Amino acid sequence: MPIHDGTTNPGERSMWECGNCTLLNPPLAPICELCFSPKPKAADTKYKFWSCKFCTLESSVKLEKCSACGQWRYSHGQPVLTQEPNIGT
Repeated sequence: MPIHDGTTNPGERSMWECGNCTLLNPPLAPICELCFSPKPKAADTKYKFWSCKFCTLESSVKLEKCSACGQWRYSHGQPVLTQEPNIGT
């Protein structure tokens, strides 16, 4: 999955994440530097993963639940923490 490396130059390519071990690799590396898995051939993998709103793990679109925390893909995420009103101080 393409990961932006924080550069602002549009001519520079992004790092790519190994689908096997999640290591971020240089854009021109044909294989993962850690586990030697090949770089994915599909340049556009934007819609092959979804990000869990509870733990942020990216899971395959084929999965309906997060493989890390078990939350349903279409959950709205954790509730927002709000302070109780300060009454009668």
